[in-house]
Amino acid sequence: MALEREVQTYQCRLPGLLEHEGQYVVVQGETIAGIWPTFDQALEHGYDCFGLHEAFMVRKIERDPQPKYFSRNFQSCPTSTAPSDPPAPSQLS
Repeated sequence: MALEREVQTYQCRLPGLLEHEGQYVVVQGETIAGIWPTFDQALEHGYDCFGLHEAFMVRKIERDPQPKYFSRNFQSCPTSTAPSDPPAPSQLS
C-alpha cells in the first residue's frame, strides 16, 4: 500500500490534530509538514516542500471520516453508448 507511513503518522497524531478539524494536513513520512485551510493550499505546500518525486499525503482532518465506497462491479451508463457498441438503427439515417 502506498503512503503507509503517512497514514500511520496521521492516525497516531490525529488526537492532537483534531483542534484543526476541517482543515488539511500535509504528512511526509513521520513528519507533519503543515496544516492549511484548503486542500489546494496544502497540496501546493507539499509540492513546494517535497517536489514531484517525493511521496507525501494531504488529508482532511476529521474526527469521523465518512467512508468512500466504490464498486468494481459497475455497468456503463444506460444513456450513453460505449465506443464498441454499434450505432442504433435510428442513428444510421
